[in-house]
Amino acid sequence: MKKVFLKAPSRVQLFKEMAPEIPLPPQPVLTRWRTWLSAVFYYAANFKKIQEIISCFEEEESTAVKIVHEIMQKESLLCDL
Repeated sequence: MKKVFLKAPSRVQLFKEMAPEIPLPPQPVLTRWRTWLSAVFYYAANFKKIQEIISCFEEEESTAVKIVHEIMQKESLLCDL
């Protein structure tokens, strides 16, 4: 998810327009457990809205968008959070 918004001001702007009350997704640090837990709580609380926003992005824009779009379509993802 980090790469979807990294160096992509148009996607960040679309995110802020569609969900002004939700901050941008957190960027967990590999060696810090607390950041991973914060990310899980964030996605669990905002999953439907984030899924809606990701579906607005064109898959052809970047490989990261395509991968995240495919992952967000999995039905088991919400249950795993």
